[in-house]
Amino acid sequence: MNTSNSGTGKVIELRRKKARARTSARRVVPINARRKFGSPRPLFAAWDEIEAALCEATSLVVMSDFDGTLAAIRSQPEQVRLGANVRAALAQLVAKDVLVGIVSGRGLPDVRKRVGLDRICYVGCHGYSFQTTNGHPVTLMNRAEEALLPSVSRTLRLRLKDLRGIRVETKEAGIAIHYRNATRRDAKRARAVIQETVKQNRRLHLIIGKKVWEILPGPGVDKWTAIRHLLALEDRAKSLLVYIGDDVPDEHVFARMRGISVAVGKRRHTAARFYVETTADVRRFLEELAKAKV
Repeated sequence: MNTSNSGTGKVIELRRKKARARTSARRVVPINARRKFGSPRPLFAAWDEIEAALCEATSLVVMSDFDGTLAAIRSQPEQVRLGANVRAALAQLVAKDVLVGIVSGRGLPDVRKRVGLDRICYVGCHGYSFQTTNGHPVTLMNRAEEALLPSVSRTLRLRLKDLRGIRVETKEAGIAIHYRNATRRDAKRARAVIQETVKQNRRLHLIIGKKVWEILPGPGVDKWTAIRHLLALEDRAKSLLVYIGDDVPDEHVFARMRGISVAVGKRRHTAARFYVETTADVRRFLEELAKAKV
């Protein structure tokens, strides 16, 4: 683990190939097992099973995606707000000594500002940057990748400036190209430019989300990578993990975690064990977790 100083304070730089978090081989209850892709079950219809798992757990970790999970997706990402009831439910979990984490594709400062809670973990840029409960920032991006991203962002802005509805967002560990408000023709042209850009830079890779392309540093990091590190750093590797998400990047967590995995929106093919249909259902789930005995 290397330590460096930046303009925002001390940053812990973890080498991806060397840093490994502790994992637990113990299964708390049968629900706490890895799952292959398939059809998820309705969450609240299986509440007896979930409640039994919570009762067996010695401690609990609740982590969730942000957009489309804790808050509804909007046409403009800056319009997304976290509801007061959701924030209150998260705060109640923290008060019960539950480790809470927000795991987002947004930049770390952005998601931290929108949630606005202390004593929780924050993950930004699909796992490349995160923050522990005591406020220590961590990056899984090396210096060469960090130096490359600004020039790639400038090039993309120049090449995509004439395409209406295409918006380039530069984050601390990635570049998001939003096309929700673009025509199909302009989105197709933008996609060709992005694919060409990534092909020319071996230090970058591309992931696809809901109406967004994400250019990220070299492969080997995803949301599960950050969660795994956080569980070790917070000494919660043996806790029962609950994870909630709605998009393709969340499948990296669903497929590799042990615990209660919840997809938002009914899907026939997911590694999540359960599903809820809406963000309102997520709020209800968090409120029930806050009431549960753990």
